[in-house]
Amino acid sequence: MDIPSTSGQSYKGDSYEPTGTSQVMVFYPTWQEFKDFPGYIKKIEQAGAHFSCGIAKIVPPKEFNPRPKRGTDYSDVDNYVIKEPVKETIDGAQGIYVKSNKVFKKQLSVKEFRKFALSSTYKNPKPNLEGAELERLYWRSICKGEPIYGADTEGSIYEKDVHEWNMAQLGTILDDTKNSGVDIKGVTSVYLYFGMWKTTFPWHAEDMDLYSINYLHFGEPKYWYAISSESANRFERLMQQTFPDESQHCRSFLRHKNFIVSPTILRSHNIPYGTMIQRPNEFIITFPHGYHMGFNSGYNCAESTNFASDRWIDYGKNAHICRCRPDSVEIDMRPYMMKYRPKHFDAWFNYWYAEKRIVLKGRNAKRNHLQIAADAEDSMPETTKRRKDSSSPLRQDATTIHPATIKESPKKGDKSTARKKLANKGLVGLWASSAVNLYAERCWNEKRALEAPHCAICQYFQPVQQLVFTKSVPESSQRLISFMCFAKDPLRMPKIPDPNEDSLLTCDSCAVTVHRNCYALMESDNNIWLCQRCSKRSPELIRGTTCHLCELRGGAFMRCVSGRESSWVHVICAILSRRTSFDDPATRLMASYQPPPKHGYPNEDGVTLSADYMDALGVEHEVAKYECELCGRLRESLIKCAACEGSREPVYVHATCGRVGKMFVERREYPLVAVLVCDKHENYFDSDEETSEISPGEEVVVSLNSEGKVERGFVMQKFENEYAMLDFCDGSFSKNTPFEDIVTCECVKCDRRYHQSGARIRVRWTDSELYDAYYRGAIICTEYWVRLHSSPKSPPIILARSDIFTHREMLPEQLKNRLENTEKNDSL
Repeated sequence: MDIPSTSGQSYKGDSYEPTGTSQVMVFYPTWQEFKDFPGYIKKIEQAGAHFSCGIAKIVPPKEFNPRPKRGTDYSDVDNYVIKEPVKETIDGAQGIYVKSNKVFKKQLSVKEFRKFALSSTYKNPKPNLEGAELERLYWRSICKGEPIYGADTEGSIYEKDVHEWNMAQLGTILDDTKNSGVDIKGVTSVYLYFGMWKTTFPWHAEDMDLYSINYLHFGEPKYWYAISSESANRFERLMQQTFPDESQHCRSFLRHKNFIVSPTILRSHNIPYGTMIQRPNEFIITFPHGYHMGFNSGYNCAESTNFASDRWIDYGKNAHICRCRPDSVEIDMRPYMMKYRPKHFDAWFNYWYAEKRIVLKGRNAKRNHLQIAADAEDSMPETTKRRKDSSSPLRQDATTIHPATIKESPKKGDKSTARKKLANKGLVGLWASSAVNLYAERCWNEKRALEAPHCAICQYFQPVQQLVFTKSVPESSQRLISFMCFAKDPLRMPKIPDPNEDSLLTCDSCAVTVHRNCYALMESDNNIWLCQRCSKRSPELIRGTTCHLCELRGGAFMRCVSGRESSWVHVICAILSRRTSFDDPATRLMASYQPPPKHGYPNEDGVTLSADYMDALGVEHEVAKYECELCGRLRESLIKCAACEGSREPVYVHATCGRVGKMFVERREYPLVAVLVCDKHENYFDSDEETSEISPGEEVVVSLNSEGKVERGFVMQKFENEYAMLDFCDGSFSKNTPFEDIVTCECVKCDRRYHQSGARIRVRWTDSELYDAYYRGAIICTEYWVRLHSSPKSPPIILARSDIFTHREMLPEQLKNRLENTEKNDSL
């Protein structure tokens, strides 16, 4: 493959100089390379085209001609009919605009359209301008006139026997949809676009975040602006803040293709963008989730369609869909996931399409766990269970799923109830998608600073049941986190003391309060201390600061790099994210977030986190979009409840939403380090779940987990005991720990038996060692005295119902084999 040029290099006499802040790469394929369209797209991505910007330009080899029989003669196009061409009106000021369309005529021939385009009313007043001068003319006159756009005209003007880059036969995996008999106009079919001076396509990403290809057949150039997928989230936040009413009405309002912000606005918010001119006989490729807008400099004709690659699937399955317009495009991703992502299909399908079970709260709540311990658990004490889940969703046969437009949306998606959970939590003005309100952020920070331990980071580790409020912020307070929360690996622990008591600092600008050793080491200036967000930054950048990993503002922010994108995160979001590392646990000046694999970005600058840490709670929720159970917003890298591990329906939330929703953040041993626990596991006080009653004298088979044995015996007596339910810091849990084994607790208030839910405690275990754990609640367990046939003279043993099987119950194959081996050995 030829080495690509940058957009700043000229070719064939092209004098265009880009005006953007990032480069649009330009490629010159050989004829041999050009013949393999999917292969060449892969090549340009291997060269980093999608890293650089949201678009790339392809200059075809001299052998290419989409109309070899007619050459440059396009007179036949005059007879094409444009259905419902529209007049464009753009309103706004100071770099912020809204475009609206109204139908000009029911239909118009291309010949008639050309007459309009070349008339004195509609033609470019300064056709000799190019580059930056023409761009300035466009932005100065953007609200003047009502140009006519002949967009979305069905058809192609390629000759049918042309196979190279023919948009009707690109040969990509999007053909799976077309081959199933589904035709989505303009997506799986081809559209023609007839433009004139100043006709505009506003900022948007393609439907379903697909790729697109645009070929300019003839006429005046198109001018493009583009933003890479790496910066797409920050751009979306900016647009939500700029157009808050539209964002509230439709979460995917940018798919309406009505909203425009100028390059000046992008620069002031430090959002990188590229520019490119497209001349006749040139292609523009747009990449998944890459935003782009542009305008036509005069009369021209372009042809376009969408396509897909394997890399797109991870964008398509996460794409936001507009629900407010009848012509919104939605492609069924189930066949693509089953065919190209079989390892991820079950978890993804179960979350989005399986029927959701009712979750019982309060006194009837029960946690899910396997009744039978796995091999690795047989050597554990019998009071310890590991969370697993024996269920898996039934796969649908591939032949029964068609990649058609979905008529019924996935089961998840209606989070009106979830949003109500946070609606009355004093969050007005704090949502990242709403208009910026620095006063609301400062008030939030001041209020939170009065909650012990006062540090905006440590507060997440204080159980909400133990909150203590003060009238003022003290000079120091107890520190609830350790350097391990920043190191995330024992080998990276700083060789300095980990203070239990630490001095407090309050930002003079935003009023956030933090411990000196919980935040970036920032020096004060004339006794005025400013946090990273507020220190030496312009008002526009301070106002535009939002978290890369959650949906709320307020709290302690720190600098973050995501791939090649400079961003910001809450310190607590970085602590809980398993794809985020800290440059130095001792200074904490920068965090590095490793984007999901779909982006293809190498982790060039960040610390390489261990697989044990990154995979401790699974990886699917880190790389796929799920719904926050509390705010209802979709995004990747939500925090998974550690206590739901193995559950068919685990809870996913943003770290900041979790705290507002009164969930727990807890320290654990490596590799868990720090985890979130949802409110489903709060305040247990219940009876243990039973399969059926067992009567005294009944013959049973029992599993002796502590010895790895399976034996026969009979029940002597049934009784009930009350125990404590605990989550241990090593990730295990117990639901039958005697209360007297709890040695110490950090409860603010308790009667030494029933502790506050979420309180950190120390437990003396059966090996006489002390272990750290978190108290969950009390449970009444039904237990049985069982006498084993193998030792009739020994005292009976005490077993839980989950370890006992009657003749009415099917014995798992694993235990059946062990029982047969035991009886075989006894007979010998």
